[in-house]
Amino acid sequence: MEKEVLQHKGRPRKKPVRLRNRHACTYLTPTEKLLLEAKAREAGMSESEWLRAAIRQREVAARLKPREATFVRHLTTLSNHVDQILSYLQEQRVTALEQAGQRAKEEMDQLLLYLDCDAR
Repeated sequence: MEKEVLQHKGRPRKKPVRLRNRHACTYLTPTEKLLLEAKAREAGMSESEWLRAAIRQREVAARLKPREATFVRHLTTLSNHVDQILSYLQEQRVTALEQAGQRAKEEMDQLLLYLDCDAR
């Protein structure tokens, strides 16, 4: 009497490295939840699929260190003061100083944009 070989029915088992058996839970604001739903729907994915894709594809910029955050606050304050000075110079029609101040303001804005972007 020969042994009958039983065939496994259904899809093949996933390899252990492909198994999703870890759970991550996070709290979202109502706005964040709506945004997640919209982005997933727009991509034609489930929310879980979209989050996994976002995790794999996105690099996260580290938060600013306290010293860097203080620098950004001071730079922002300085930029606001330059804005006020430029506004006064425009009213007084002092064009040479206004142009120099405008260049300084543009450089500060560029630095702030760089510090705010993910490229740093």
